[in-house]
Amino acid sequence: METLDEIKEKIKNSTDNEYILESLKANEKLQADRDVMLAAVKVDGQALYYGSKEIRNDKEIVLEAVTRKGLILKYASHELRQDKDIALAAVKQDKRALEYIASEELKQDPDITALFEEEK
Repeated sequence: METLDEIKEKIKNSTDNEYILESLKANEKLQADRDVMLAAVKVDGQALYYGSKEIRNDKEIVLEAVTRKGLILKYASHELRQDKDIALAAVKQDKRALEYIASEELKQDPDITALFEEEK
């Protein structure tokens, strides 16, 4: 059986997203560990889903996550779903992330609407 420290190190040095997600799912301490979560979202943005409340409100971690998987914006804190940098990165990665932006004003921001005009 691996120790928590061994799992942390393995996550930080792994590119195996299945191992990372399974490890996070099984351990609340990992879900709250900033270094582990930052390493995890760099491999798979989906890891944010398992992040603690504090992790979901950490701009650096959320930005890394939405850059890789825009729809994961759904699991960011309400505050960060109103952050322009986060919203822009999420929508650039996946246009459907627009649905999860928490501010109607931000949804109408020229930088965000321009991303949709590029498609035409």
